[in-house]
Amino acid sequence: MIGNDIVDLACAHRTSNWQRPRFLDKLFTSGEQDLIRAAADPERLVWLLWSCKESVYKIVHRQTGHRFFAPRKIVCDLLTAQSATQPARARVTYQGQSFACQSEVGPAFIHTVAFSTATATGFAARTFYLAQPTPRGQRQQVCAGLWEDCQGAGDFSAEALEIRKNEQGIPLLFLAGVQQAASLSISHHGCYVAYALTRGELILNQKKTVRTAR
Repeated sequence: MIGNDIVDLACAHRTSNWQRPRFLDKLFTSGEQDLIRAAADPERLVWLLWSCKESVYKIVHRQTGHRFFAPRKIVCDLLTAQSATQPARARVTYQGQSFACQSEVGPAFIHTVAFSTATATGFAARTFYLAQPTPRGQRQQVCAGLWEDCQGAGDFSAEALEIRKNEQGIPLLFLAGVQQAASLSISHHGCYVAYALTRGELILNQKKTVRTAR
């Protein structure tokens, strides 16, 4: 399974005062708060840790079907900082389960992808900037990216790709009317939208003739 989260840093700075009383206490363990206070850029680390927690939450929500708010129970240990060639990596635990996270920390956003195993391979992830974000614009960008990432599944048009949500609000990927086993996670914040998709086997309905639009 996979989960992802994106933080628009400018939006977070405008709308969330992480230094207000008890803000950190509500979201972070004492160990995480020690990391924040010792960081060269505490605000950026706040949102990096938060994006890791939110990404793992999406996996747990997919597993259980239940929504909850308990960020202090999702515990982050930063393992390696981002380098010129490698993303930031973290280990995250929740009720005995261990997850791996990797994060792209840019000047304008933080995008984290979480996995239910320690092997952070076999996935596609994209981020998009929208100057005037709308639900329709976000959906169009995500569908366009997914269509490119799913081209190996066969010859099908962009219109054959659908995103549907189940009763718990979890996004599901359909190609030519066939639900895919690949795990899809979508996130948006401020002017950014992002997704992560596992590289599972993609299946087309062989009873239908689906051709790429010319």
